[in-house]
Amino acid sequence: MRNTIIRIAFLLLLACAPVFFPEIKPLLPSYKSLSTAYKIFFLTPFFLFGLIAFLGLRLNQTRIFYTMVLFTILYISVHKPDLEFLPVINYDYFLRTITVISILTFLFLFFFDERALFGVSSFLRATSITFTLIISYMIVTSEIAIFHSLFYNQWLTSFENWVLPDIIWLVFAGTSIFLLIDQDKSIYSFKVALVLVLLTLILAINKSILVPLNTIDLKTYNAFAFTIIGFICLYSVYKLYWQNVYIDELTGVPNRRAYNEELKKLGRNYTISMLDIDHFKKFNDNYGHKEGDNVLRYVAAHLKDSSKSKVFRYGGEEFSIIYPGYKVKDVLERLEYVCESLSERKFYIRMSETKRSQKTEKDRGIDISDLKQVRVTISIGVAQRNDKFRTTDDVIEAADKALYQAKKKGRNQVVTKES
Repeated sequence: MRNTIIRIAFLLLLACAPVFFPEIKPLLPSYKSLSTAYKIFFLTPFFLFGLIAFLGLRLNQTRIFYTMVLFTILYISVHKPDLEFLPVINYDYFLRTITVISILTFLFLFFFDERALFGVSSFLRATSITFTLIISYMIVTSEIAIFHSLFYNQWLTSFENWVLPDIIWLVFAGTSIFLLIDQDKSIYSFKVALVLVLLTLILAINKSILVPLNTIDLKTYNAFAFTIIGFICLYSVYKLYWQNVYIDELTGVPNRRAYNEELKKLGRNYTISMLDIDHFKKFNDNYGHKEGDNVLRYVAAHLKDSSKSKVFRYGGEEFSIIYPGYKVKDVLERLEYVCESLSERKFYIRMSETKRSQKTEKDRGIDISDLKQVRVTISIGVAQRNDKFRTTDDVIEAADKALYQAKKKGRNQVVTKES
C-alpha cells in the first residue's frame, strides 16, 4: 500500500511537471543549434501514443486504443494551430471547447465494458471521437451566446495566467470520480493514469491559449507536456502487462511465475511456508466450483491482510508465503495467528464478494440467518534455509513435508520441519 501511494505521488508530480517548464526552458539548447533534435522531440508524442495504442490492442483493450487516438488529435490541435478549416480568431475558443468535450469523451470511452475488438462498443467509441470533432467545430462556428459564456466564464478560477473556464474543473472532477469508482481490475491502473494526465492536458491547453501561436516555445512546451502524458500512460500499460504476467487473475495475489522470480532474489537467510486449504476438493463437490473460487479469493485476501509478508498462489488450493531475512522462530507466532484467525471467521455460502469483504455482520447489512455458513481452515508447513536445506528447492520440499504432517495430524495447524 505504501509503495502504491509513493508511485501515485511521483506520477502526480510528473503530471504537474509542465508548471515548472519555464524553469527548465533556459537549460535547453536553442532551436537553431539543434533544430533536427527539436523536430524529433516534437514527434515523440506521436511515437508514444502509437506504441501505447498498439499495446492496447495487444491487450484486447480498445479503450486504451481510442484514448490514444483522442490524445493524438488533441496534440495535433495544439501543435498545428494553423488548421485551414478554422478561422484563426476562433482558435482559443476551439481549444476551450474541444478540451471540455474531450474530457467528457474520455468518460464515454470507459462507459462500456470491453467486448469484441471490432464489436458494437468499439464502434461507439470510434463514433464518440468523431462526434467530439464535429460538436467542437459546430459550437465554435455557431454564434450561440450560452456556449460562449460557458467556455469563457471564470467565476471561481479568475487567477493570473489562467484562462480556462470553471466548467473544465467540474467536467474533470466528474470524469475522475467515474473512472476511479469503477474498480475494473483489468484496466484500473490505466484509469488512474488517465486521471493524472488529464491534469497535464488542462495545463497544456491553458498554456496554448496564453502563448502566441506557432512559436517554438509553445511547440516545445506542448511536446514536453504531451510526452509526459505518453510516458505516464506507457507506464500504466506496462503495469497492465506486468499484472497479466505475474498476478493470479482469480485471487489477485502474485502467481507461480512471480514466485519463482522471488525465489531467485533470496539471500542466505529466509523462511518459506506452504499452505493448503483443508478439504477443498470436498467443498467443490458440495457447493460447486464457483463457490470454490470464492473460497480461494477469500483465503488469499485473508493471507494478504494477516501474514505481514509476500503471499503467492503456488497452484490449485495451495499458497506460499516467503519471509526473507527471517528464521522459523521469528514467524511461527505470526503463522499460527494466520491459521487460527481464519478458522474463527465465518464463510457464508452464496454471498457476494462485496458483502463478504465487510468485517462485521452489521456492516454487511443483510439478514444472514438464511445463509449457510461453513468454517474454512488451512494447514501450514514451515521450513527455513540452514545447513541441511541449502537451496530454495530443499526448503520448499521441507515445508511441503511439514504441510503433509499438518494434514496428517488433523489439519488447521502449523507444523515446522524441525517439529
